[in-house]
Amino acid sequence: MVYEAQREPLRSIYIALQAAHTCLILTPLWTISSIPRMLRPRLSLSLSCRAGPITKEPDHRAIPDASGVKSVWLEPTPQLLVGDVARWAEQADVRPISIPGYWYDKDGCDTPIGAPPEEGEKVVLYLHGSAFIALSAHPHNLTGACIPTVLRHAPAKRGLAVEYRLTDPASNANPFPAALIDCIAGYHYLIDIVDFAPENIILLGDSAGGNLALALARYIIDNITELSTRMKLPPTPPSYSMVLLSPWCDLGTSHETPGSSALNFWYDSMPDLHCHASFKGFPRTFVAVGTAERFMDMSHTLAQKMKRDLGDAKVVYREAQDAVHAYMYLPF
Repeated sequence: MVYEAQREPLRSIYIALQAAHTCLILTPLWTISSIPRMLRPRLSLSLSCRAGPITKEPDHRAIPDASGVKSVWLEPTPQLLVGDVARWAEQADVRPISIPGYWYDKDGCDTPIGAPPEEGEKVVLYLHGSAFIALSAHPHNLTGACIPTVLRHAPAKRGLAVEYRLTDPASNANPFPAALIDCIAGYHYLIDIVDFAPENIILLGDSAGGNLALALARYIIDNITELSTRMKLPPTPPSYSMVLLSPWCDLGTSHETPGSSALNFWYDSMPDLHCHASFKGFPRTFVAVGTAERFMDMSHTLAQKMKRDLGDAKVVYREAQDAVHAYMYLPF
């Protein structure tokens, strides 16, 4: 029905019916049925827990006017498209374009946009989630809470969020590898334009952004020799850090087994994803996931496979008790 109702008047009728159904029927029903704690999806959840408001989201086409937001246009990097990604981009007719990037500061800091780094300064490169089809890197979006939260605990005083192109499920606009190409542009901006050392970058991704972080790390490893001749990278993979929050890492159905988190926690999020490749050469990695989300099992598998190839010292895995998907930036 969603895809059939793309044109007027069906679109307006569908939205009106869904809004009325949600506000007048579902919301009261959910509220009443959740009063007994034993009927809630997780016993530890309070009635005040919510995912956040539904709002219109910025995208890659423009930088909205907003007070206090630090933004920059990230230039396209066709010279950095090599290997399989270059071939896939040609097959999908995807080209590098200029996209927005948003700077975030640690509490108490106010670094000018694109200011050169101090000696040894670290920076966060953030790739937001939401299935490659929704949300935004803009500070006023739901995901805008992610970088500030991480910066409170990270040895960095600023971070850059990439407003990568989202794929439209209806029109198939911006297919893979459009989002990855845009992430490469953000990586290039920090290293070649702002002049951060590759080893001082903290690659941060949540949900689908975690998938992009893994893809970017793989891209760097597989093409490091050629990339080192085109940007400020060493001829071997740099030793940086990666943080994966509720990563969507198994794009198949290998974790949809009886008793798995993918099937048990149907209320949490969409179906899951899982990696089979070698992780040799990957950076130090921290993986965080909630025990009440569909991605828990695949995240555990990811961490185990990374530990197998990198060693226990380079991989830290943490499960947050009763936490749902992408709990790090939810308002409770």
